Amino acid sequence: NFDHPEFTGIETQDFYKVPALADFRDESGHGTAIASAACGITVGVAGQVKLKNVKISGIDRMPTLIELGDALNAILDHHVATPSVPKVVNCSWTIPKSAYIENRINALLSAGVVVVGAAGNRNEDVSTLTPASMVDVIIAAASDSDDVAAGFNNFATADLPITTNYGLTIDIFAPGVDVYLAKWDGGYIKTSGTSASAGFVSGAACEMLAMVQGVQGATVRQLLIDTATKGALLLDAQKFQPHQNNLVFLL
Repeated sequence: NFDHPEFTGIETQDFYKVPALADFRDESGHGTAIASAACGITVGVAGQVKLKNVKISGIDRMPTLIELGDALNAILDHHVATPSVPKVVNCSWTIPKSAYIENRINALLSAGVVVVGAAGNRNEDVSTLTPASMVDVIIAAASDSDDVAAGFNNFATADLPITTNYGLTIDIFAPGVDVYLAKWDGGYIKTSGTSASAGFVSGAACEMLAMVQGVQGATVRQLLIDTATKGALLLDAQKFQPHQNNLVFLL
């Protein structure tokens, strides 16, 4: 919902939707909330961005693989036409592992686009998911206000509705428990999930692109890992490796 006050002053565009969907309206609130995490003027991270809406699902309709691939192709075509403009694609979704969709995402990565993905919220290994299993995508997991991986804390924060996924491709953590984001019909909503974490990381990636001129997607991923706060999180050693203890941080 581009009319939400969080997007005041931000250049916005309804860019692409799956043709079977009637319109660009946010039917579930997910798009509005995650966009506000990336670039909302009070709850988000990045400023001075151009925010483009790519609608892939409705309240009662998920995209087919072909439809999802077509949406990714539309982004790639736009980037090929405007290669000097750095771009971040937020993928706050997961699907069962798909070679076809990973091929489309790899095409974006090869073109220099930054792609950020959500780890997922079901205490699963991301190796069975796309894009969460992709090495070159920036995969964000959720942490809570006690700096614990979401769902692994049974002594304080009430984060039981989700347990962040785990796996070797997770790169970075960001807040994802009881965060306040824009509500699609106005006001704000308290929500949890790695989708929100990926939104914050997407905003951080935009800021990194603004601070370091000429960098490509793979470089941004490494810069975000390098500049993250190290060792700040309490992680289950059976689920996460020490090198994954990265909490997103911007100077």
